[in-house]
Amino acid sequence: LARSAAQLAQQARALDSLADDLLSRAGFRVGEVGPLALPILIALDDTALQTVVARWLALRGAPSLPVRYWPRLRRELLHAREDAAPEIRWADASLRRYRHTLYLLRDTDLPAAGVTADWPDPRQPLQVADQYFPSMQLSHDHPLLARRWRLAPRTGGEYWQPAGRKHHVTLKHWCQEQGIPPWQRQALTCVWAGNEMVMVVLADGSACSGALLHE
Repeated sequence: LARSAAQLAQQARALDSLADDLLSRAGFRVGEVGPLALPILIALDDTALQTVVARWLALRGAPSLPVRYWPRLRRELLHAREDAAPEIRWADASLRRYRHTLYLLRDTDLPAAGVTADWPDPRQPLQVADQYFPSMQLSHDHPLLARRWRLAPRTGGEYWQPAGRKHHVTLKHWCQEQGIPPWQRQALTCVWAGNEMVMVVLADGSACSGALLHE
């Protein structure tokens, strides 16, 4: 029994070492919380894929993926359409694919929805909950000041004209251009002046201005 246990421990260490090597090729560094590059994972057979992903989950401190979910990993995530947003959820975690990358998200990692509030005077800063919106640099006679300013979360179907663009685009298309994953788009806050969206504020607080603010 002791010899068998020692052999099993040695095999486990060898598997961990192999998995760590494959993880490094997929862009993961021990001690970091980064995602994995899909091309490396797709090239693995089922046994190697399960070994690598299980090791990745363990290093990230995530709960083990239930056995019944492993067949779904390749079918639903690795071979999903380019424009799909698949996910596998279990416990308090989820595996998600965006473009050519596999992400692990805990429920606590998911951003809250964008904020809702009126902005009586955009030339003055606004604090809503724990989010800060700096003042706008607008002249006292700027035509946008005659409109009602408000903040609202993204609901889908919005159009806006980003700075430097001649035409309006859907907010969804703009998010795709910017490489914003779907689960982060729910945290967008849209700044409206009347019926025109003039700014988009991302989950990290950075903002992208619309063309109207530069006229």
